[in-house]
Amino acid sequence: MFITKKEAAQLLGVSPSTIQRCVARGAPVHRWGAAGRYYRIDPDEFVAWMEDHGKREHEQQLDQRGSTNLIQLSTEQMAARRREMIAALA
Repeated sequence: MFITKKEAAQLLGVSPSTIQRCVARGAPVHRWGAAGRYYRIDPDEFVAWMEDHGKREHEQQLDQRGSTNLIQLSTEQMAARRREMIAALA
């Protein structure tokens, strides 16, 4: 199942701008068109990428700061929350 950027944003509870930033950072999308300008998102692939990317960023922040004062949810909690949101909409 492939969905649009707007649908992905609604499904994941984030803004379309956040989806766009994730794509710019390397999130998996399925492109088409002469320049690959158009794309659709596989929610399962996208969430898996977000979980992996979030975990790496979380680890980098811990290395840089040595604490989690600014991080309210753990990576695992965020991943579980995303999975629950997708399951609820399925």
